[in-house]
Amino acid sequence: MASILGPLPCGGCDCPNHFFLHDTSPSFDSTSAKSDLAHLKFSNHAPTEKEADALRDMIFSSENRMDLIDEEGSVLAEVILDMKRWIVTSEQRMLALRQEQLRLEAETHIWKSLLSPIQHVPDEIWVRIFRHTVEPPKSLRASWYPRAGTFSNRSWDFKPTEDFLWAIEGVCSKWRSILLNSPSLWSNIEIFITNSNFGVNANNYVRKLGRQMDRSGNHPLTITISTPNVPAFASIGVIPSQLVMLLHSFSSRIQYLRFNLPSRQLQSVPSLRLSLPSLHTLFLLSTDGNGIARRSDSFAFCPSLRNFACVDIIDPSAFSLPWHQINDYMCRYFRIRHSEASIHIRMLERLVNLKTCVLDCHSRFPAPFSHDVALPSICRNYRSLHLWPNARGDGDVTVMPQIMNRLTLPQLRKLDVVCPSLLEELDTFSAIRGLIHRSIPPLTHLCFMRGHIDSDDLLHIIQITPTLEELKLSQLNKNAITPEIIQALTWNHPSGNMNVPRLHTIRMSNAEQVGLPSLVNMIRSRWILEEGRSDVSRLRSVEIIGDSRCLGYYTAIKALSTFADLGQWISDGLRCEVYKTFIAYDN
Repeated sequence: MASILGPLPCGGCDCPNHFFLHDTSPSFDSTSAKSDLAHLKFSNHAPTEKEADALRDMIFSSENRMDLIDEEGSVLAEVILDMKRWIVTSEQRMLALRQEQLRLEAETHIWKSLLSPIQHVPDEIWVRIFRHTVEPPKSLRASWYPRAGTFSNRSWDFKPTEDFLWAIEGVCSKWRSILLNSPSLWSNIEIFITNSNFGVNANNYVRKLGRQMDRSGNHPLTITISTPNVPAFASIGVIPSQLVMLLHSFSSRIQYLRFNLPSRQLQSVPSLRLSLPSLHTLFLLSTDGNGIARRSDSFAFCPSLRNFACVDIIDPSAFSLPWHQINDYMCRYFRIRHSEASIHIRMLERLVNLKTCVLDCHSRFPAPFSHDVALPSICRNYRSLHLWPNARGDGDVTVMPQIMNRLTLPQLRKLDVVCPSLLEELDTFSAIRGLIHRSIPPLTHLCFMRGHIDSDDLLHIIQITPTLEELKLSQLNKNAITPEIIQALTWNHPSGNMNVPRLHTIRMSNAEQVGLPSLVNMIRSRWILEEGRSDVSRLRSVEIIGDSRCLGYYTAIKALSTFADLGQWISDGLRCEVYKTFIAYDN
C-alpha cells in the first residue's frame, strides 16, 4: 500500500514500501553460553581463550542488536511523524470536502428551486397574495379604546398599520418588479398626522407618501387621514401644508376619503379647497365629538359621491354635500350620548335617492314634539334601513318611532331595528307595523331586538308580508310570541293557505307559552314543503331562544315523542336550535 505522504512503511503486504521488522534474535545460542560463563561473574579468574572468544561473540551480538534497535526505533519515529502529518492533512481534506459538499448542496437547492412549481405562479396570483398584506381601514369597534375613568374619558386610539409592501419590495427583484407594476397595491394610503411625521425637519414621511402615491399610477386612491389622539393633533393645530400639497396633487384620483380628526380640524377642511371628481365614499369621524360651529363647503365638488358615513358628527347637515346623490348613508355615535330625531328627519328629507340607511337613534331625553301633530310623510325608495342605539347604549329613550312614523318606503327589502334596552313601551314595534302597512314593501328581512312586541302587530305583519324570507326576533317581552303567531306561521296543508311562503329562516325568543308540540308542528309543516316550487321556500334554519344555555341540535331531547322525526330532519339538512327554557317548560 503506497502512502499519500511518500514511502511510508506499512506491514502485511508486498508493496514497495513494505517494512520488514529486523530479526534481532542472536545468531548463536547465547543461553547456553551465558550459563557456561556465569561462573566468571563470581571469581577473579581470567577467562580462557575459548571463554574470551565466547564473550567477544556475545558482546558483538548484543551491540549488533542495539544498532538494529536504534535503526528500527528511528524508522518507527519517522513513521509516527509521517502518520501525524497524514492525520492533519486528512483532517484538512475532510474539512475541504465538507465545505465543497455544503457549496454543492446550496447550489443544488438553487437549481432545484428553479424547477419548483412556485416559479410558475403567475404575477396575478402574487398580486392577490400581496394584496392580503394591505390592511383596510380599521373597524370602528376595533378603534374605540377605553381609557381609565368614566365613559366621558374614553377616546379614539388610532395606530398606524404595518405596511409590508416596502419590506416585500426588498425580498427579490421579481417581487419588486411585481409591486412596481401593480399600482392597485399602493392605492390604500394611511396618513397619520404627528409631529414626528410632519414636523419642521420631518421630510422622510412626506417623501415616502409621495413615492407611494406615484407608484399607485392612475389607480383610484383610498386615503385615511388620522391623528393618534386629540392631544397629538393639538400640538400641530392645523392640517400640515405638506399634506395639503399632496392631496391637491392627487385629488382627482381619490375615490375613498376618510378623516379621523378633532371637530376643529374637520371644520377647517374647507381651507383645502379640494376638487374631488372621483370621490365615491366620504367618511367623517370626529375624535372629540364636539359640534361643527359653522357650515362647511369643503366638499362642494364631488359629482361621483354615493356613500357617506359619519361618526360623532352631531349634525351632518353642517357639511355642504350633494345629498341628492347619496345612496348609502350611515350616522353613528360613540362619544355622543344622544341623537335628535329632528336632525335625522332633516337628513332623510335631503337624501332623496337613498338606498341603504343606518342610524343611531338613542336619546336620554323624551321626544320634543307630540305624536298628535300631523307631519308630512317622507316617501323614499330605501331598500335597507338599520336603526340602532348608540354604540355605548347608555340612553333611555329611543327616537325610532318618530323617524319611522314619518317614512313611507315602498321599495324596502331589509329592516333591522335594535332598541336601546328592553323598555316597557310598544311604540317602536307599532311604528314598524305602521311603516310596513303604509309602504307595502317587498320586505325580505325583518330583524327586531331588545323591545316589546304586541302580538297583534306581529300577526298583522306576518299576514301582509308574503315576500318575507328571514324573521329574526330576539330579546322580547315574554308574551310576544303567542299560539296565534305560531299558528299563522304553520302551513295549513288541507286548505293550502300559507302566510310568508318564502320564509326560510326563523329566530324567536320567549315562546315558552306556545309549547314544544306546536313549535315542532310548525317546523314540520314548513320542512316538508316540496323543493323547487317557485312560490314557496322550504325552512332551512330555525332558532328558538329562551336563555343562554343552548342544547345544540336537540341532543338531550331525542327521547321525547314530540321530536321523533326532528333528528331525521336535522340529518337531512335542517339547522335547528332550541334553548333549555323550552325543555323545562315541557317538564
